[in-house]
Amino acid sequence: MRFHPPTALRMIRKEVSSPRRDYDLRLRAVSSAGEAVGGDLIEWAMKELSPNVNEFYGCTEANLVTVNNSMWRKIGSVGKPTPGHEIAVIDEKGNEVINQVGEIAVRIEDPVLFLGYYKNPEATAKKFRGHWFLMGDLGLMDQNGYIWFKGRGDDVIKVSGYRLGPEEIESIILQHPAVQEVAVIGKPDRLRGNVIKAFIVLKDGYSPSDSLVEEIQQFVKSRLALYAYPREIEFVKELPRTETGKLKRFELRKREEEKS
Repeated sequence: MRFHPPTALRMIRKEVSSPRRDYDLRLRAVSSAGEAVGGDLIEWAMKELSPNVNEFYGCTEANLVTVNNSMWRKIGSVGKPTPGHEIAVIDEKGNEVINQVGEIAVRIEDPVLFLGYYKNPEATAKKFRGHWFLMGDLGLMDQNGYIWFKGRGDDVIKVSGYRLGPEEIESIILQHPAVQEVAVIGKPDRLRGNVIKAFIVLKDGYSPSDSLVEEIQQFVKSRLALYAYPREIEFVKELPRTETGKLKRFELRKREEEKS
């Protein structure tokens, strides 16, 4: 069994597209967490690394509260609550909602929930709404109880009156054959409030061009609502990440804010 964060899985896929063929690799199970893995990457890992790919979701304050595994897998979701945890998606008033984007929350009577931030009661209070602890993420719970991660609360992009999670847009862009990595942010815009901008790392064999920008934009338009496509695309050599591989979107936002 191996644990790999999504970034490590993407790096493996980039360097060795078919480890099962090239190295006769057989793993009993693979686990991943730290950010949303995404359906495309899960399908590749199930084919090339192990049929048992387990994706976990949680945070420092409430660890491993959902899992997407072979017992109740739905590719693209972060699974269902692990036994002993009550998870919901709630609106601004604390009401549970189904098939609607809201805040992912954990019932406060939870065995792994933190007690509070050290000597910071104000910050602690902001994490609770009624009987729920707020994970700080947006998500959707479908009618079958699966949680679909939509993005960090502070990463949400507001465009022309719509609230968009960057992961949903990124997952579509990653399906384009030229794209190796992508990060999506909201760039300040006087007319719309924000416009969607994508920073893209290309796969080997592809070069930046205006025609490729248009091709990727049309690719997204054909799969998402028109307001959700990236009006700006910048090709970069690498994306800013933490030591554990998480995207540092705030650095990209800061860079764009300084330009405007």
